[in-house]
Parts: sequence; C-alpha cells; structure tokens
Amino acid sequence: SFVAETIYKSFKDSALLRIHGIANADNFEELEILFKARGLEFDGNSNRTLAKSLEDAKSKGDGSLKDSLFQSLATRAMLEAQYICTGALESGAFSHYGLGIELYTHFTSPIRRYADVI
Repeated sequence: SFVAETIYKSFKDSALLRIHGIANADNFEELEILFKARGLEFDGNSNRTLAKSLEDAKSKGDGSLKDSLFQSLATRAMLEAQYICTGALESGAFSHYGLGIELYTHFTSPIRRYADVI
C-alpha cells in the first residue's frame, strides 16, 4: 500500500495500480449455502465482513480440504483484478476489494512483476 501511495502521489495521472471491483452479492450464493449447511454465519456485504466470515469458518473448521473450499469459492465469486493507469479512471475508483485497501500495486509480487506488466 505504501508503494502504491507513493507512486500515486508522484504520478497522479500515470500511476500503474491494481484495482479490484466490488463483488456482486449474488455471486456468493453458492458460498452462503455451503456456510449454512455447516451451521456457519455468512456475511458478504463488504470485503471486511466477508473476510471475517471466512476467518470464523476457518477457526471453527477441522483443517480439512472442506475449509479451503470456502476460500476458493469466495475468490471465484469475486471480479477479476486488473491493472489501470490512474489517468484513465476518476479518483476514488482505485480500491482493491479483495485486500480491503484504497491503493495497491504488485510492485514486489513474485508472480506479477511490476516491470513485466509495464
């Protein structure tokens, strides 16, 4: 987040950021059914409540493959993240839903090297 903020402050109209749109609540229907079947509460109204639901499910789970299924279904239900140039969108449209932060870039990601993307 610090790297993204620094880049954005220095290059307001040309910063390369990674954004992740807000997930549609309907996309979580399958996940919500699975939660209910296991007697767990599900709240997908925001990225923070979704993360809390997943965390609670993991802490109440037995460490089996079923527990990782929750995370997998949640990820599949989300929109695909994308790279943008800040000059192409209105300010304020740069958040990353999946991570719950306002500005993000893969500057140090080993799987999506910043230099390769540029």
